[in-house]
Amino acid sequence: MESFFEFFSGGYVDLTSVIASDLVGVNRMSKALRVVYLFQGVAIAINTPIVAIMRDRLKDFSQPYRWPYFIFGSSIILSGVILLAILILK
Repeated sequence: MESFFEFFSGGYVDLTSVIASDLVGVNRMSKALRVVYLFQGVAIAINTPIVAIMRDRLKDFSQPYRWPYFIFGSSIILSGVILLAILILK
């Protein structure tokens, strides 16, 4: 399960700067990447405590560690779909 997450999240990380340059242009790319990396950093910082809380509260299930992966993995998929929609509609 983790290998799928790592494999597919690599493309998301690599394409962030490419999509930012397409959306705002090369002249404003540094400011756009600051905002993008700010939100990514906040998400990474709060991810581990939230996953730990979810795992502790879901300990009655047979595999409590799977649900946080499903929830946060689906949010990465949703953000990829949104980025794809922006590129298609532009």
